[in-house]
Amino acid sequence: MFIFFSNSSPLIHRPSVVLPPTLLQLCEPLPRRRSFAKSVSSKVKFLHPFPVSLRKPVSNKIVNWNGFNCKSFECLNGRKLNRDCVHFFDLVNGYENQRFVKSKSKNDFLVDGVLQLGNGGIRIGFDIGIGSGSFAAVMAERNVTVITSTLNVNGPFNEFIAARGLFPVYLSLDHRFPFVQSSIQLSNSKK
Repeated sequence: MFIFFSNSSPLIHRPSVVLPPTLLQLCEPLPRRRSFAKSVSSKVKFLHPFPVSLRKPVSNKIVNWNGFNCKSFECLNGRKLNRDCVHFFDLVNGYENQRFVKSKSKNDFLVDGVLQLGNGGIRIGFDIGIGSGSFAAVMAERNVTVITSTLNVNGPFNEFIAARGLFPVYLSLDHRFPFVQSSIQLSNSKK
């Protein structure tokens, strides 16, 4: 079953009141997936403890490399995956550790400036777009939880983000955001 409504439906005007009961009656906007990922218990020994994991390189042994042309992060760092995706997986020598902390151009915004605008009221955020979780890592260092939405396009972005101790969500562009209305205080989107 799926939710269908018209312009006069109370769901449009008061979704926080109408939507939860419809979900409890098994009427969902999107069908649920019932598949389980492979266990990574044997790979836990290759993870760094949090918050050290935010800035340390991720081990190649964390990722299941089936389906990717490259079989290591070093190989991916040597390739240009798209025009903005260069050295995304290089946390030591690349630009990823400086993103959102040091400006590269006049159009860049810095995390500290954004947090000052929130007057200390920002606690949860959502990062939309391809990336290695650098925005979420910088925000985690400032006690803000950021959920990162990315796709594994030409590289294991979700696994890399999770290995850093961050929260990846695998959402394509046509998915609805999995959050209740007014729960996100900050949103970041790539170009």
